[in-house]
Amino acid sequence: MSNINKHCDDCISMDGISWSAPEHDRVALNTDGSVVELGNNAACGGLLCDNNSRFLVVFAAR
Repeated sequence: MSNINKHCDDCISMDGISWSAPEHDRVALNTDGSVVELGNNAACGGLLCDNNSRFLVVFAAR
């Protein structure tokens, strides 16, 4: 497990969030990013999934 969320006192839990696989012959692109103004840091990541919910591409950058 990553140390990112192990000691997070301000973490928010969200219920009711769902994901559906794309239609046949399509892919789903999911991305996210964050910026911390102090220190000028940013990161992003994402993934492509097929209609069988298999990961095709996973990426991350800082």
